[in-house]
Amino acid sequence: MRLRSSCLILAVLLATVAGCASLPLGNAPEVQSVSPRITGIDFEGLNLAFDVDVNNTYPIPIKTPRFRYGLDVEGSRFFESETASQFDLPAGKVGTVTLPVRLSYVDLFSTYTRLASASEANYTLNGALLLPVLGRSFELPLAHSGTFPVLRPPAFSDVSIDFADVSLLKTRINVNAVMKNPNAFAIGIENLGYVLKLGTVELGGLTATTAKSLEAGQSASLSLSGRVSAASAVSNLLKGGKAGGAAIVPTGFLQTPYGPVNFQ
Repeated sequence: MRLRSSCLILAVLLATVAGCASLPLGNAPEVQSVSPRITGIDFEGLNLAFDVDVNNTYPIPIKTPRFRYGLDVEGSRFFESETASQFDLPAGKVGTVTLPVRLSYVDLFSTYTRLASASEANYTLNGALLLPVLGRSFELPLAHSGTFPVLRPPAFSDVSIDFADVSLLKTRINVNAVMKNPNAFAIGIENLGYVLKLGTVELGGLTATTAKSLEAGQSASLSLSGRVSAASAVSNLLKGGKAGGAAIVPTGFLQTPYGPVNFQ
């Protein structure tokens, strides 16, 4: 076994001395798989991580390999970059190195206008893993295609408002609407709050009745209720029939498969 290891080291050394820029033939290291995962998401963008499993057949560790890669979105190049891995590849077995990628929605929307109304987008990662071996750098090609989500807040439609229990001091407001999940994944909405906006006037502290979660593309009824002073700006707008521009703004946090997302 020791003789075999010595021979492999010698083979790598000879290839390096010869100035070869590709890995020596034979039992060379190879990429076995590329596995993407989403490590975080918010309304500004998302964090991707690509776990790359590499079978290091050499009897020596490969220190801090580097990634040189490009990312295509919707069939065209979005950006290119190079970064170092934080982990080494162990000798003589399979090891994993991770490529982290941050995608900004602002940059995506300015480059791909179609994504402004999309729930997800196609991407292709392609490039190489640069392996430093005995003073030289060798390349292992890698590629992976998939989709990533574009996070969106719940959408509200068919908003109607009426008031009841009118008195000299208080008026009860009842708001009914349809809430839709425009995302490509289920969301939890039980920790959401809601603010009613009537032009420049806002009303919070409303009691909500709706579902606890929504599947991808699902809609549900939303009922809000609250009390306001009879002399308040909200009450005056309603009585004056000027509530046509009513809008519902979510607060609190949204639960996603990738963690909670706060509304600012």
